[in-house]
Amino acid sequence: MRNGSSRSERNYRRLLGLFPRAILRVYGEEMVSLFRELGQDARNRGVRHKWLFLCRAYWDLVTSALRAHFFEKAPNSLRNTKPKYRGKARSMITWKHDVAVAIRVLPQNKAFAGFAVITMALGIGANTAIFSAVYGVLLRPLGIEDPPSLAVVRLHRQGNEEDVSGVYGDYLRDLTDRLESSSAVERLTSYVYESITLTRDGEVDEIDTALMVAGNFFEVMGVEPILGRTFLPEDVLPNRRGTVCVISETLWRGRFGSDANIVGSTLILDDESVNVVGVMPAHLPLPDTDVQIWMPQSWDPDDPTLRGRILSLARLRADADLHEAGAIFAAAARDLANVHPRFEDYTIALQSFRETLVGDARPPLMLSTVAVGLILLIACANTANLLLARAAVRAREMATRRALGARRSHVISQLIAESLTLATPGGVLGALMAFGLHRSLLAVAPSYMPRIHDVRLDLPILAFAAVLSILAGILFSLAPIVHTFSVDLIRQMSGGSGSGGGVGQRPPRLSRVLVVLQLALAVSLLVGALLMAKSLWNLQSVDPGFRIAGLGAARIYLDDKEYGDDGAEETYFRTLLERLRARGDIESAGASSGLPMDPITIDYDLPYTLPGEERARSEVRQSFFRTITPGYIETMGIPLLAGRTLDQYDRADTQPVALVNATFARLAWPDRNPVGERFLIYDGRRELLVVGVVGDVHFSGPAATYKPEFFLPHPQAAYSAMTVVTRSADAASGARAIAEEALALNRRQPVSGHFTLEALAAAAISTDRFLTRLLIAFAGVALVLSAVGIYGVVSYWVNRSRRELGVRMAFGASRGHVLRLVMGRALSLSALGVFLGLLASFVLTRFLARFLFGVGTIDAGTLVSVVLCLGATAVIACLIPGLRAARLDPMSSLRVE
Repeated sequence: MRNGSSRSERNYRRLLGLFPRAILRVYGEEMVSLFRELGQDARNRGVRHKWLFLCRAYWDLVTSALRAHFFEKAPNSLRNTKPKYRGKARSMITWKHDVAVAIRVLPQNKAFAGFAVITMALGIGANTAIFSAVYGVLLRPLGIEDPPSLAVVRLHRQGNEEDVSGVYGDYLRDLTDRLESSSAVERLTSYVYESITLTRDGEVDEIDTALMVAGNFFEVMGVEPILGRTFLPEDVLPNRRGTVCVISETLWRGRFGSDANIVGSTLILDDESVNVVGVMPAHLPLPDTDVQIWMPQSWDPDDPTLRGRILSLARLRADADLHEAGAIFAAAARDLANVHPRFEDYTIALQSFRETLVGDARPPLMLSTVAVGLILLIACANTANLLLARAAVRAREMATRRALGARRSHVISQLIAESLTLATPGGVLGALMAFGLHRSLLAVAPSYMPRIHDVRLDLPILAFAAVLSILAGILFSLAPIVHTFSVDLIRQMSGGSGSGGGVGQRPPRLSRVLVVLQLALAVSLLVGALLMAKSLWNLQSVDPGFRIAGLGAARIYLDDKEYGDDGAEETYFRTLLERLRARGDIESAGASSGLPMDPITIDYDLPYTLPGEERARSEVRQSFFRTITPGYIETMGIPLLAGRTLDQYDRADTQPVALVNATFARLAWPDRNPVGERFLIYDGRRELLVVGVVGDVHFSGPAATYKPEFFLPHPQAAYSAMTVVTRSADAASGARAIAEEALALNRRQPVSGHFTLEALAAAAISTDRFLTRLLIAFAGVALVLSAVGIYGVVSYWVNRSRRELGVRMAFGASRGHVLRLVMGRALSLSALGVFLGLLASFVLTRFLARFLFGVGTIDAGTLVSVVLCLGATAVIACLIPGLRAARLDPMSSLRVE
């Protein structure tokens, strides 16, 4: 055996003479040593492996020597000097060849390639799906002219930006006059939301997304119809609605079957003939995406139905700044306070139209983007760790290439080509996964997310996936590049594939850093997910103040022409409620001008005073109010705390009375029983007698604080827009019953829409549920990827340490000792990652603070749960390679190298 070895080695030394002398002087002995070591390993495996090794070694040596003579002539080439042949595109391997080699080599290890591709597909697919929502809601063009110069005019109470009011017709007229010559404002327009009835083929539908607009509305918005025209000056009639309309593309396609002759046709709207003059593109924010019909109207200052309802938009000049224009509007509001005393406590602010449209959606989408970005980082770290392990196995290959004259740029090019070869199928698979994730994302998105129709997978989104794949490929290629050039060339050529310093030789430092990074990111995601889950649980556990189960509801907007006085409105709702109570499937029924958790409800508030109380205007008490019918409190299940509720004896010709909630009572009369007390509204013009106190209700959602509220009987404060509620065994059937009875009472007065209170309650926390589901899914993926990362680095260490482990076991080390040795090293690495992750979570969870309810950003129970979860995951991940190490046969381990 020894003689055979000597002949093979002598033949190898003779063939080494083919190399340039400069290379032989530096690397000759290392190459012989490498040949001797690999030859010994081949002979141990059998005669067949021996001859295969000799043939391959001689062939590689001859071809390498020829390449060395062709490309490199001097010793300085070993020090990465510039190539001698500048005219050639590449001195050793072209980029095309690098990619071809990568495509040919990577599939040889199918498990490695498959896992790397799937890992990257998870990261890229999740990021693409989230980016589709971010782009659709926040970045996709609005479809209107110059969105940055369009601003929303917000009239709000001084010191309280949430207390927003519409304006009166005369106030808007004076405001427009003052701003006509402004250096910042080009034009103003205005609009009012209305509900109108559409009669077609004997069927009547209520359209509650109609807009009455000023004649210049579409001109200010900067949009063109897809059919017909917009409004002309002659379409605007003095102090009333016009007799023309523009409809949306959605209404045109849905209700009218894309009738090509729709322009010029006549619709019956609120029992009046109206001509269709144009069709607007679908999903444009005019001013939101749900408007179905636009009609021109000039504002009658004496029309009481318009008071406080007119909303405004401003088109700023091209060179105007939003803050500068806002100061001009605020100054105009101060001037108008003397002319319109009712608004002396108000000011005007401007807000970007885009920000008004999507502002509420921005925080959850940005948080989701950060979370899914962490997933991509974990995926890149995991893939980089795989490439590091592969780079360690290929250390001799890379060293040989460098020894034969390969420049640093050539090696880097090859490693990047291999990484991109992995990232490309990962990106393709990720884009395919994004289609499924996109549908799931839309299914769990908040019910009222703006611009949801603009969230789709199209060319910009696919381009994002492609760019992300390339960047990810370059990112995780850095790990093997750093490893390849951080190890001494002679050490790489002299070390065996399975060599290592035993247990004293740890995995590469960069590999350990990547595992710690994965664990730290996973901890941060898991902490955020558990905090959101706990917050959602707290929200769902909040007592809303009424009994949700069994409640069905429907909105009804009475036609002002048919029900134009208080008596007619009161009679309609009283009759409708009597019909509902007479049904056997309805337990009780009532109506209110505002329903808890209903996003369409307009929240009105009024200043009030107590008799004999003197306060400065800035200290005037404010309270929200509702108009309700008898039976509403009982139907909703709101508890009566003192006195009585409103009943049929509270008529228009009796003593004005009110119910107050517990918060109102506590603030107004903290030291006495409020029943029998009085307070004044409408600047003291109406005095109300408190006849009862009811429990507080979370009107704006479970996370909202209690507000002072009072309730007026409908006969004494008639209102044409009411929401009727019923209590029955089946909430949905109760809601349908309202629609049926409304049509039976007056077929020209349908309901606007019916729903259940359970659906409203679910919608009120839809954003929290959306974020919680996303973060839990992301945390789960991060946990799995981190577990795989731990498993990979421990397996790498065990494989590299087989000889030393065999020596330890040969000298008496027990299997338990080996298992503890492996587990101890892995768990110490995991403990560092968990510790750093907890530190990072203290910072990152601050971004969650605005979404949390009933739980702080630092929650001891959550942190303990995360530590236990990650600890269990780490134990399971390193237990498999640990058991494999404990089962090693000492003799076979010693023969490995």
